[in-house]
Amino acid sequence: MTGRWSTSFRLAVFDVAGTTVIDGDAVVECLVRVVAPRTPVSRESVVAVMGLPKPVAIRQLLASPGLPDQELDATVAEVHRQFRAAMIERYRDGSLAPADGVERVFATLQDAGVRVALDTGFSRDILDAVIERLEWAGTVDFAIASDEVSPGDSIPYRFINPATPCSAGPCSTKSRAASPGACNLGRTPL
Repeated sequence: MTGRWSTSFRLAVFDVAGTTVIDGDAVVECLVRVVAPRTPVSRESVVAVMGLPKPVAIRQLLASPGLPDQELDATVAEVHRQFRAAMIERYRDGSLAPADGVERVFATLQDAGVRVALDTGFSRDILDAVIERLEWAGTVDFAIASDEVSPGDSIPYRFINPATPCSAGPCSTKSRAASPGACNLGRTPL
């Protein structure tokens, strides 16, 4: 028995925005801001794609019948670049805090021998801005961004695949997804 309680797991994986990090709705606001000039978009439609890798979410928001794939690809790439810049600026300038009690949860898990990881639909540069702003470099054991894994990889696969640099090694693939978008990736049951 390690710490105050015994665990049968070695890894706890947490989502970032809205789960471990409170950002004042920055993701929704930034996505609406960069997508709206190209197509009508509501907050509700953006919320529906939360948890997906952001290029996938942007593609879904921008997709319209008759738009050639090549044009859509270029537009998605540009909108994603704008989104990343907006998020990094927003996160570096403020409007970002740990969710109540999350750092205590991290510490309790680590005291019990459980490694703590972050998983996100953000790209690495945005995730790094979060970790830097919250000074979590020594707080979480590792983090993985959506641009570091193959599209469609389920959340457990990201962390047990031996080819993944932050692999926890062989362990149970029991998991719970924290957002509708994460569930929509296909293989992670809610």
